[in-house]
Amino acid sequence: MNVAVRHGLIQILVVIACLLLFAGSPVHAQSSQDDKAPVSPIDVPNPGAELWNAVRERGGAEPTQQHPLTAIWEDVLQQQDTAAKSQARSADATSMINASGDQWRQLRREQLIPYGGALLLLSLAIVIGLSFVKRTAHYSESDMIIRRFKVPSLVGHWLMAGSMLFLAFTGLVLLFGRFTLLPLTGSDFFSAFASASKEGHDLFGPIFTFALIIFFFQFVSKNMLHYRDFVWMARLGGLFEKKPLKAGFFNFGEKTLFWLVIFFGIALSVSGFAILFQNLLPGRDLMLLATLVHAVSAILLICLVIGHIFMALSTKGTMDAITTGDVDANWAKADHSVWYEQMKEAGHIRKRIAHASDDAGKEIPVAEVSAEQTGAS
Repeated sequence: MNVAVRHGLIQILVVIACLLLFAGSPVHAQSSQDDKAPVSPIDVPNPGAELWNAVRERGGAEPTQQHPLTAIWEDVLQQQDTAAKSQARSADATSMINASGDQWRQLRREQLIPYGGALLLLSLAIVIGLSFVKRTAHYSESDMIIRRFKVPSLVGHWLMAGSMLFLAFTGLVLLFGRFTLLPLTGSDFFSAFASASKEGHDLFGPIFTFALIIFFFQFVSKNMLHYRDFVWMARLGGLFEKKPLKAGFFNFGEKTLFWLVIFFGIALSVSGFAILFQNLLPGRDLMLLATLVHAVSAILLICLVIGHIFMALSTKGTMDAITTGDVDANWAKADHSVWYEQMKEAGHIRKRIAHASDDAGKEIPVAEVSAEQTGAS
């Protein structure tokens, strides 16, 4: 794909995503309301809202009409810390009412959704800014290639990437859908779509965990830290230097991404199973904590994935590595010089497949590869 076309597609997709997020963001929604009284970030009728608003007496205003159950629930709220007895053996059996559920609801509405949405918008804004920066290729193509990823590694990568993207999409629908989709599609469509997203999210969660385990064992040996990684980090990956720094199969930035994906992936998997199988955790408070960990980990991981996808699409030669498994020899020498030298010594540099060539695609001895073909000095 042409570089200009690729950058154009990135910019269009990012702008559309920003518009959709901003259209239903809490800040935008609140700014369009009258200043007469504070409103809920989610302006969707709740069947129990009348009762609970009467009980809590929000805003210091007395309810215009007394709800018949208000007095009962007020009495329950006043005695929520009173010791009770129950024949049930569950963790919350003796709790008449659990106030932490309402605290979680407020945390989700007032902090998680606004700040999480702002963080996602910031990530998209950074990607937009970088997409307008003209980047020149740091190597010239040759007619020699090196096998970087074998088929099992490609399958493992795309299995985890595919399940992660699906979970990210459905998770964002569940978290932000009432802001972005409900005003645009209406309640009938959104209710069905959100329900399908929830079922799909539950289904693909274990698939992601399975893919994460495969991904870990496939690439962990190549992501162990080396002394050269600390040099790479101290010099910011050669960002302000003309000559690329030495790196093995993965550089320090790629290794950092790997371990962050594993860390957040484990957090998502453990908290996800706790939410999916609610009896695994004793008590509602731990389940609410698992929900918070799940949401925060998902938002942070999505921010990382946004940057990873942008770098893969905008960096010349990277998509070849994760689609065909092969990379240009000059790409390897420029970005992963240590690994390039290892492949050269092992004789794994081969000619690029060419039409009507008898020896196309066959591995050739390193001694026969000229300096012009490999970019060697």
